[in-house]
Amino acid sequence: MLAQSAQIIIERLGKIDALVNCAGANSSSGKLRQLSPTAVEEILEGNLQTVFLLTLAVLPTIGKNGAGDIVHQSSWSARRFLLKSATALRQV
Repeated sequence: MLAQSAQIIIERLGKIDALVNCAGANSSSGKLRQLSPTAVEEILEGNLQTVFLLTLAVLPTIGKNGAGDIVHQSSWSARRFLLKSATALRQV
C-alpha cells in the first residue's frame, strides 16, 4: 500500500523531491509490562517498518531526479530513555 501511494503521487505530480518521515506511534496501554506482543508489533510497524518501506518506495524516483531529500524525524524519547516520556513507559 505504501509503494502504491508513492506511485500515485509520482503519476499525479511527475516526481517526488522529498520525503519527511515523522513517526511517533506508541501504545495507549499505559504500562510497559502490560504491552502484548501484538502491541509491540504495532509500535514497530508504525515507527520502523513504515519509515523503511516509504523510504524504499521513493528512492527510485529521487535517484532518477539526481537529487532529493529524505528526512527522518523522531521524538526526544528516541534519543534518551525517560520513563515518563512515552505513554507505554509510564508506571513501569
